[in-house]
Amino acid sequence: RRWAERRGADFAAEVLTADLAELPVTEQLRLAAGMRIVFGAHGDGLSWAAFMDEGGALLEAVPARKMGFQACVEGVDENPWGIFGGIARLAGLTHACWLNLVSE
Repeated sequence: RRWAERRGADFAAEVLTADLAELPVTEQLRLAAGMRIVFGAHGDGLSWAAFMDEGGALLEAVPARKMGFQACVEGVDENPWGIFGGIARLAGLTHACWLNLVSE
């Protein structure tokens, strides 16, 4: 918090958590249009990042798979042609994704 205060109000932010599945689509759009950073698990809800202002960030947690298509090459802007990396690229956002360990 002190780090953000030293850099001015532009770095200070409100943290909002929401389960988008519980909100009407109009409220989901309103929230998405006002976000600067969105963090979430790999899934359809991350598509709302398309409505964020340029310069924001999309942070994507992806479950690792033992077999099949891996939806994430870990890193920052490493997936410009992937699902959410592509949305971020087209919207002018930074995209970061990482793999979470497979739970047994």
